[in-house]
Amino acid sequence: ENLQTNCAYDHEIVPTFGGGLDSIARTIARALARTHGRAPANMLRQPALLALLLAVFVGRANALTYMAGYEPLNDMTERAEMDLDLVAMIGTPASDAYMLGGECGASCSLSASCATTVYASGTGCGFTGASDTAGTALGAARLDWPPGSSAYLGTEGTAKTAYTIWKFGYQSDAGARNFYGFANAMTAGKSSGSGTDMRENKFMKIMNTYWAFKGLGQYSWPVEMIAGAFEGNTVGAVNFATVGRDYRVQAIKKGTVYMNVFPYIIWELQDAANDCRSGAWASERGKAWDEALTFYTGSTIGTSYATSSTGKLGYALADKRCQNFKTCANDFDGISKVNEEILALFIQGKEHAKASPSTDDCNMIEHLGDRIIGQMLIPLVQGTVRYLYKTSEAQSSKEAGELWAFATAILPFVHNVDPDAAARLYARAWSHDFSEPWTDVRGAIEGTYGGMGAGDGVGQVSCEAVGDLYDESETLISAGGCYGEDELEDWEIALIVLGTIALVSFLGCGAYAIWSHVKKQRVQKKYDQLLVSKTGAMMPVTV
Repeated sequence: ENLQTNCAYDHEIVPTFGGGLDSIARTIARALARTHGRAPANMLRQPALLALLLAVFVGRANALTYMAGYEPLNDMTERAEMDLDLVAMIGTPASDAYMLGGECGASCSLSASCATTVYASGTGCGFTGASDTAGTALGAARLDWPPGSSAYLGTEGTAKTAYTIWKFGYQSDAGARNFYGFANAMTAGKSSGSGTDMRENKFMKIMNTYWAFKGLGQYSWPVEMIAGAFEGNTVGAVNFATVGRDYRVQAIKKGTVYMNVFPYIIWELQDAANDCRSGAWASERGKAWDEALTFYTGSTIGTSYATSSTGKLGYALADKRCQNFKTCANDFDGISKVNEEILALFIQGKEHAKASPSTDDCNMIEHLGDRIIGQMLIPLVQGTVRYLYKTSEAQSSKEAGELWAFATAILPFVHNVDPDAAARLYARAWSHDFSEPWTDVRGAIEGTYGGMGAGDGVGQVSCEAVGDLYDESETLISAGGCYGEDELEDWEIALIVLGTIALVSFLGCGAYAIWSHVKKQRVQKKYDQLLVSKTGAMMPVTV
């Protein structure tokens, strides 16, 4: 136990395992020396003891990779650092002159003409107009384009730009994986080698079909959107050169997570089902399954099962949005119900990640993966509703950009259920037509909840799961049209049912009594008539 404590989080003594047993033994000896003062000279020459120490050490090393309480089957440490790339892209406005920069918020209206760009305050529409190393002025619309060359790439830890971090990577294995790689995966033909390719995944087909319908590349739309925000291009109905720097910053920050990382999580879950069916799990058991959760959580959320106030990826979004919709485990506080469900599904799936899985195991992996993706849609719907409201009266460049990012993530799934509802949301988020009351647009979206998603993911989004919109003081802003503050409690429903049964019974008994009385009168009348016809005189007879 002391050995674990002294090895934990100590980068000096965590072994690389590249030097064999001698290297590991020296590492353990250093930990023991730190604990007990000095390790006996012959201590590590005993095979049994060495094996025990190695088991303890490796067990602790594996525990260091926990993600929000989930213990992965594989080492996900480097992969989890994708969120650090986003942190670096945002930068510190006072010093990181080639990162995304500051925000001017409500003072920068979407409809205002482009003012002079000031990096730290987020004003203006484009780049600062500085010159590259060759002295050529950069395009006024470009945002954080790399100095000197579009292929500029330093090494890990050196100065970069937001664009180069997005394009080439930074922290995760020193750039071995990057957001652009995620975004370009379909164009590159991402495949497991067997099973369903990324392009043909049931969720991705819905997204690809919609964006092709809207005039974007069928498989390149994830790149076009974010690159367009960086470069100031026109993408669909949005001209990124004129919407304001705040808008573009939000499109990049949020769009990278929702339109680059989220589709790649979908792919990892598909890849997990493919690997299960192909037998690849015999060597890499559940690796793709672990990667899907890794790219959802990142490295900054912590290792324990708790809410995240520091993360930057989807997990942190779910915990943030639940505070606006009273859908946290403790209403407005704690882990979101979405993350509770997603973690439970990932843990359940891990039980099927066997070296020799059955057909039922693999079918369950696909089923659970669909449900996970459906759950991940819920915070994106919540974000869309929130920014429909926030852009209802005035439209700052920042909040319009946030609406664009959230709405873009769910538009294909809305369209798949109700094209008219999608057209109204697109008009507001992409064409910036704010003439329709926001509650009407919300109502149209609510009508698609029951069919949103694909496969076994349909049904995860519901009125109850999305909840009602509250402000920061926990005051109800607007109850959803299909689930609101007038929703009856279970005991109220039971009381109504019992009351209805009692009323129906009472009315039934009364009706029977009346019917019986009428019938009796009719029989009496017929008998009287019979007596008259036989005797010629009426005799009082009671029947």
